[in-house]
Amino acid sequence: MALETLAERFEGHPDPFYPWRLRFHLPRKGAPPTNILLSAARQFAMALRVGEALAKPNMNLTAAVYQISKQTGISESTLKNAYYAGKKKRRLSK
Repeated sequence: MALETLAERFEGHPDPFYPWRLRFHLPRKGAPPTNILLSAARQFAMALRVGEALAKPNMNLTAAVYQISKQTGISESTLKNAYYAGKKKRRLSK
């Protein structure tokens, strides 16, 4: 009986006792929604690593970003963007 009821719901034949219908939905196109908390934590960790590398003597931003990029495999532009975003957030919070 349950199988017959489900088959009727998927076929779309209305029943006076069960006036609803089941439909399949196609998956969304494109990338799945991003996890905002995870991406913020990742960006913070990248900015922290660049900041720690900058604390070494005779180290400038370009050299620190290059060093972290070679260690982690993350692109230099991504590391610089994370560092500047973290710096901007710290400046706004003061």
